[in-house]
Amino acid sequence: MNSLYVWFWSAMILGSIAWYAILLFYLGVKGTIEIQRMKTKLGKRRADETGAP
Repeated sequence: MNSLYVWFWSAMILGSIAWYAILLFYLGVKGTIEIQRMKTKLGKRRADETGAP
């Protein structure tokens, strides 16, 4: 029984670390894409306001 307990909690800990790593990577990629889109949109807005090409 003790062995099953150790295996269960080891799997839970490793699974939660893996889930956190995947989530962190996913949110990092999505955030980078969103920031790039905002920079592009704000750059176009500024160019439209100033009349610059």
